[in-house]
Amino acid sequence: MAAIPGLQGFLDAFANNWAPGGALTKRGMVAAPEDVRKANAQTVKALTVLDGAQLK
Repeated sequence: MAAIPGLQGFLDAFANNWAPGGALTKRGMVAAPEDVRKANAQTVKALTVLDGAQLK
């Protein structure tokens, strides 16, 4: 991820946009529940590789 300048900052900002009062909720989208936001923040921070088997 370090090879792409600004990617970590973009991921952090995108995750924060789903919070109440975030940019996406201000445009009419529903804020993610606290447990979902917390899990997503941990995933972004750890740069966890996505596993297609976990997608629904």
